[in-house]
Amino acid sequence: MGPGISLSQLVTRSKFTPCAWTTMLRRCAQPFSACSSFQTRSFSSSFAKPSREFFFDFRSEGGLRHRALQWGPALAVSKDQPLFLCLHAASLCAGSWAPVAGRLPGEPSVIACDLRGHGDSDAPEGSAAYSWHDFGEDFLRIVRAITAQHGRAPDACVTHSFAGDTALIALSKETAPAGRMILLDPVLADAEGATSGAV
Repeated sequence: MGPGISLSQLVTRSKFTPCAWTTMLRRCAQPFSACSSFQTRSFSSSFAKPSREFFFDFRSEGGLRHRALQWGPALAVSKDQPLFLCLHAASLCAGSWAPVAGRLPGEPSVIACDLRGHGDSDAPEGSAAYSWHDFGEDFLRIVRAITAQHGRAPDACVTHSFAGDTALIALSKETAPAGRMILLDPVLADAEGATSGAV
């Protein structure tokens, strides 16, 4: 990020960044029924088409609607079926986890969500709705919903960049059945930086 650009500004601007990678990921963020050529036009044969697309709706508890993609079995009730939650970095979308889901051995259940302001998840107006604490609250809601849906917590929560920081900030204040945390390239902001946004 450039000097003086807050996280909320980056999130707002990222939906309109004109580059080939963002364009490809935006295609991933569209409903897959509208992307019938996704499999044939992907960059790699390991891009897996999700087995289902759905929404977590947390509006009744003060949250948002989050679009989710799932690869593998609809319900991972057996401990022999690994259950993973994957959260993307700023400016990406749930579809960016397709290459990872396509390379995992066995029959894991992989759930990836569009974060607030990304993909087809709700995008509230104003920068106040994009604090790292808000993203952290979203993380807690998603983990609890997956736990209720599958009857057990995710075996691992895999996060990329700031998604890991927001999860850690939330978990430092409130426990959730998050399983193992795997943070890929975290920003590792302190509480003050998380409150004012990354600069």
